[in-house]
Amino acid sequence: MTNMNTGKTSLDTAYIQIGEMGCSGCANTIQDALNSLNGVEKATVDLEKESAAISFNAGTVSKNDFERVISEAGYEFRGFRLAP
Repeated sequence: MTNMNTGKTSLDTAYIQIGEMGCSGCANTIQDALNSLNGVEKATVDLEKESAAISFNAGTVSKNDFERVISEAGYEFRGFRLAP
């Protein structure tokens, strides 16, 4: 969605539950994979909570993309929700 006042695209925020992370290296691998996706502004992975918070452009990247890169990295995609 484009903000008509600034011309900038507004970002959505998603929270993803991720399984099978055992160390900070795992979290960094997932974070790097998510941040490499076109349309992701910022992804932050929390090892202790087994989750990621992602700011992204929904017109460019989707839940399916997040699920794919997490699975390809060898981890379990457990859930997805958009911030209100």
